[in-house]
Amino acid sequence: MDSDLRWHLVGGRARHTTHLGHLGYILLKQVLMNYLRLLPLLTISLVACVSPTILRPGDYQQTGDADQALFSSQQLRLYPDHTFEYFRHEDVIGAGQQGSGVYHVQGKQLQLQFGPPVTSRSATAQSRSLPPVSQGEELNVTFLVTGAIGRGIPEVVPGATILAYNRSGQVVAGTVSDSVGQATLQVNRSQQPHTLRITSGGFHAWEQVWPDQATAYQVHLQANVGTSYGAESRMHFRILQQTAKQLIVKQGRDTTKLRWGPLR
Repeated sequence: MDSDLRWHLVGGRARHTTHLGHLGYILLKQVLMNYLRLLPLLTISLVACVSPTILRPGDYQQTGDADQALFSSQQLRLYPDHTFEYFRHEDVIGAGQQGSGVYHVQGKQLQLQFGPPVTSRSATAQSRSLPPVSQGEELNVTFLVTGAIGRGIPEVVPGATILAYNRSGQVVAGTVSDSVGQATLQVNRSQQPHTLRITSGGFHAWEQVWPDQATAYQVHLQANVGTSYGAESRMHFRILQQTAKQLIVKQGRDTTKLRWGPLR
């Protein structure tokens, strides 16, 4: 083989080898560029998988769509110390359920672990004596009526019915609380009032022996939600979505939207 032919073959093989190496470099560069593009997405996905879900303490109340009527609703109060209060409200007073305990969040799972059953909280009242309006037989009794659900901050209760009964159980006087929960009942002693009673839809009633002098009452009613969940009962939800103002969870086949609000 002459020298020209040998040079041609060797040079051709060299050029071919150089071309293949260039193609390999281009392919490797393309793979690295694609990896770098996907790296932020992969990082976000990994963080989402390993980062724990943190639920914002607050008062979560179920909401429906604009054209949806809710005949029952859920309310979940989450406190900073990982305790909770849960209420299932029903249209029929006293037909709901309630409970409290400790909650746990693991990944996208929310577990409510109920403690001892919630005992029915009685209405309470504070009183103070008032100066008599007159020297006659008229006796004034004033009221400020508030109410709350569970550990919630008391709010005024407008429209509460306030009645005075005699010993026979007959109504001798009555009134209702106004828009700010206040009311005044003026009764003549000759009517022989014996018992005071305050009722309002959704609350336990308050009852008190009629005072023998003018008195101002501040009455705090407790909500009549219904029966309690048993001790050691558990409730599980899957967290589907969480925003600053809404929490969407799923329990079995039911998806529930809960609107966030501050604890009060």
